[in-house]
Amino acid sequence: MEVLLARAGRDEEDGKAAGADQIEGFARAARTAADDLDKQSPEIAGYVRQAADGIEQAANSVRNRSVGEFVEMMGSFARKQPTAFFGSAVLAGFVMSRFVKSRADRPTHQPGSVPAS
Repeated sequence: MEVLLARAGRDEEDGKAAGADQIEGFARAARTAADDLDKQSPEIAGYVRQAADGIEQAANSVRNRSVGEFVEMMGSFARKQPTAFFGSAVLAGFVMSRFVKSRADRPTHQPGSVPAS
């Protein structure tokens, strides 16, 4: 039984670290989207950078808290600030769509292929 509990604890920590890494990836994507937006709309780019800062703080929070504490914290935030929670979800979707679009627009170089000149 102790072995199962220890294994479950390791799995939880591994999952928590992977989740924090993914959240940090969202923050990086938000910063990339902000860079893309700078020329077109600097004001929106600033808001996206602020969101990236918040996302980065969330990643740190995930790393430093137990999974249960984080779930409770997010649930509490959603109950107390439903508009901000919904807005964050919409912003995350916008940032991800910009990130995916910017990645799709970039040429890729595959190993073994000769770049076009």
